[in-house]
Amino acid sequence: DIVRNSRLVRGNSKAGIQSAYDMLRESVRRIAEKRRGRMWLWEGDGGIAAFHYAHPAMSAVLCGMEILNDLSVYNLTDNPLDRDLLVRVAVHAGFVHYTDDAASLLREECVKELCEIEEGWTAPGSMSVSASIAPHIDGIIKDTLRPLDIDSPRELLGYSLGLAESACKAPKGRQA
Repeated sequence: DIVRNSRLVRGNSKAGIQSAYDMLRESVRRIAEKRRGRMWLWEGDGGIAAFHYAHPAMSAVLCGMEILNDLSVYNLTDNPLDRDLLVRVAVHAGFVHYTDDAASLLREECVKELCEIEEGWTAPGSMSVSASIAPHIDGIIKDTLRPLDIDSPRELLGYSLGLAESACKAPKGRQA
């Protein structure tokens, strides 16, 4: 989901918005399909991708990480907007009956939980991962995730470029 979508639309040219949003949609589609995922829904400023082959939890987390990383480079190099294009990414697992009817898909319990995580507890420019995903991802990737210190009924892990950088820094007093 694009952060502050309405503000971006009001503050930028139609051509700039179209270019940035098309890039984002195509990037998300490409990244998801590279990991055997599929776009199930895209509504202007965000979408839902589903992963159900091989290692779906790992694929979904890596997809979210790559989206954030690619968007960071885009903001530094090609972004035509008056501010950074930021997204909130959420990863959650559960059973969903697929339908091409967007309204029906959004009524699925797992999708409602996913939207709740993204809207309620995911910071701009970051990814939230539900704890149900954690046992299914590789330890090296799990080490880049940090427990989110938020008031949420769910246990959530977070990823952002800032979190990844701090995980790689040497402890104070020691140089790498």
